Amino acid sequence: MPISRFVLAAAITVTASQALAQDAGFPPRRDGLWEVVTVTEKPDKVPKVTARMCVDRATDADLMGYGLKMSKDTCPRYETSRKGQTWVIDSQCKVGPVTTTAKAQVSGDFQSSVKVRMDGTTEGMPGTNGPQPLRMTQTARWVSEACEGMKPGDVVLDGGIKVNVKQLKQLQKLLPGLLR
Repeated sequence: MPISRFVLAAAITVTASQALAQDAGFPPRRDGLWEVVTVTEKPDKVPKVTARMCVDRATDADLMGYGLKMSKDTCPRYETSRKGQTWVIDSQCKVGPVTTTAKAQVSGDFQSSVKVRMDGTTEGMPGTNGPQPLRMTQTARWVSEACEGMKPGDVVLDGGIKVNVKQLKQLQKLLPGLLR
């Protein structure tokens, strides 16, 4: 995957998975700076993505709206349930040519940490034949109340690339085939 497509995919993954988590009725995250680490075990050779995200209540609400729209537009199956302090999201989503069928388990107190574990398959990824296994873990930890040099909605990826949730929503309008 060319680096620009990887960076775009990483930004969308970080914000969308947080947004989809909000859709399941989770409590809002604590305001401030969060570090989000995404480790993809399958497919292999996908680099770890570390991002910093500045969050406030309005941003969480905006992310929830974005996640709801994405899930309605791209996921013909999207079911949530809760077992104690763990939320489970079963979904089948289509983004461009790629169909992902996955089960995500989300846990945490949303004040200091949140963990998302996703297992499933992807099909239609360019350069692959047939279904490919998917296993990803995303851990988010609250770092501080202050978001030095960032405003709510900003996501800074490895290498200093900064995007804002509102920019991703604009990008969706510019590249409609990518996120539908």
